[in-house]
Amino acid sequence: LADALATLSPDLTLELPARHDGGKPVMQGEAAHRFIGAMPKLFKSLNFSEITVHGSTTSGVVAAEYRSNGLTHTGEPYINTYAGFF
Repeated sequence: LADALATLSPDLTLELPARHDGGKPVMQGEAAHRFIGAMPKLFKSLNFSEITVHGSTTSGVVAAEYRSNGLTHTGEPYINTYAGFF
């Protein structure tokens, strides 16, 4: 995870419009990096698959869809489908 975080822009914006845990749905910079860095504390396993990259814009932003299949430390399944801009 540390390697993945190192590749992200320092001014990263992370938007989670469907977030329902009371946290902020939009995080930027260090807050976004801290959120992503906390993932190992939340999940026993978390794998991403079915990654489809739809292309990039002239600014270098890439649109992609992907799925997660994970298990929380409390034993709950964590299965989602995402759309993201990187």
